[in-house]
Amino acid sequence: MPTGIYEHKPLSKETKRKIGVANSISLKGHKVKEETKRKISISLNGIKKKPFSEEHKRKIGVAKKGKQQGKNNPCWKGNNVSVAGIHKWIRKSKPRPELCEICNKRSSWCVANIKNHQYSRNPNDYRWVCGKCHSKLDFPNGIKGINLKKKNTSFLE
Repeated sequence: MPTGIYEHKPLSKETKRKIGVANSISLKGHKVKEETKRKISISLNGIKKKPFSEEHKRKIGVAKKGKQQGKNNPCWKGNNVSVAGIHKWIRKSKPRPELCEICNKRSSWCVANIKNHQYSRNPNDYRWVCGKCHSKLDFPNGIKGINLKKKNTSFLE
């Protein structure tokens, strides 16, 4: 394609009038003839896509499986991720047992870090625990609800 500045002929008054009329006309509120509706329907007939069959959907899923997971995902952040992001990743990566790994009584629904809150992407550093056992792990002295960043915590040392 050649580059440069192209000179265009100025539009005539008649052309400008036609463009203005075309831009100002709206079919909203106008009645459209049945013949026109039929012609529009025929012209759009080949454009509509048929829905995928269940077999085709299954084949697409098999083809994509694993290609966008973990490090292959373009949004992968590695270890530069938030605590909530690591917990979400661990929930997907570590199989969930029926009962709490500590008390074996209640159903487990929390992922607890067992490395003294040193967060990593190692699933072995986490346990599936119930809420009660998770609180005991995070607050072994029973002190709960203290924001360590804002309050004076010298009494904890």
